[in-house]
Amino acid sequence: MLDGGVMPDRLYGIVIHNLSRSAHMEAAFRVLSVMEKNGLVPDLHIYSSLISGLCKTADVEKAVGLLDEMGKKGVEPGIVCYNALIDGLCKSDNISHACNVFSSILVKGLVPNCVTYTCLIDGYCKAGDIHDAIGLYNEMLARGVTPDAFVYSVLTSGCSNSGDLQQALFITEEMVLRGYASISSFNALVHGFCKRGKLQETVKFLHMMMDKDIVPNMLTVENIVKGLDEAGKLSEAHTIFVELQQKKASQHDKDHLSSLFTGMNNQGLVPLDMTHNMIQSHCKGGDLDKALMLHDALVAKGAPMSCTSYLALLDGLCWKSKLTEAFNLLKEMEEMGICPSEDQCMILLNDLHSSGFIQEYNEVFDTMLCYKWLQKESKCNSVGNSQEAANAE
Repeated sequence: MLDGGVMPDRLYGIVIHNLSRSAHMEAAFRVLSVMEKNGLVPDLHIYSSLISGLCKTADVEKAVGLLDEMGKKGVEPGIVCYNALIDGLCKSDNISHACNVFSSILVKGLVPNCVTYTCLIDGYCKAGDIHDAIGLYNEMLARGVTPDAFVYSVLTSGCSNSGDLQQALFITEEMVLRGYASISSFNALVHGFCKRGKLQETVKFLHMMMDKDIVPNMLTVENIVKGLDEAGKLSEAHTIFVELQQKKASQHDKDHLSSLFTGMNNQGLVPLDMTHNMIQSHCKGGDLDKALMLHDALVAKGAPMSCTSYLALLDGLCWKSKLTEAFNLLKEMEEMGICPSEDQCMILLNDLHSSGFIQEYNEVFDTMLCYKWLQKESKCNSVGNSQEAANAE
């Protein structure tokens, strides 16, 4: 079609755009040459495609020259062309040149739009300069330019990369105020804080999210784990998960926490001490099912269970009068060769007796006696200690 010198006008633009997007600039300019030989004048969109393509190939000088050429040919560069140049400069890490082009736009009396500001903000964020990015955002608002969802996506990414809690909180407030709040943006911020090992900032940010009724989801939990793992602080995830469970996350998301840990345990990605902390925390908080799920995951892969975790599970099972499960756990301890000290046994027994779980107390004591973890006289001491405690109250 080009050989014959004839092609519908609109197809020239399509071909030039596709060639420029794939950085085949020599071919794109050959098509432009054929177009002009046929007496056709390229429009703003064609020039924008060429400028963008030149910037992708780092030929900034030629891109700027193309702007001058447009004026000579009677095609006045509009904001679309300047946006293409600014975007290309920012993507080629030439933010200072992009700012100069932006200044020239203002001098020419052109009005920058949301795309103009987004390109520059993205450039600053990728350069790690979140302060200037926020400054441009504020300038954008002052000029009456309405930000869109993509602007906030760029800013949250910048805050995530910088780990700046104050700026993240500011952008979060703005997103909520303007109706652009989304859990995906917040998850990116959570991951950024965790990746830098900023545990306290992560907890504060999660609290702020939930105070705004933005409930963490499964991806939030996964981002916490991935981020802390990248920071080499995976064991500290326990602190954050406890915070999550104490807040108003949905039951569905709470349930996911243990299933996530199950999968990670099966892959050997979670330190044992962290898993034991989780088991004991679940038992203390009354989430026995979650604690048992983690226990099952450890046993399934042959990982050792600590005596403290076993006793925490036993206490939880007895409190819920699940004696069959409790005896199975005692048998498992005995088979695994885990022998609690007499003091550890007495703490559990005294807790049961003083709380009125007499049947549970008697049956657990007899089982411990059978396994030779206790002596017969221990029962008298246990009852006596419980009675003394009751009298003291």
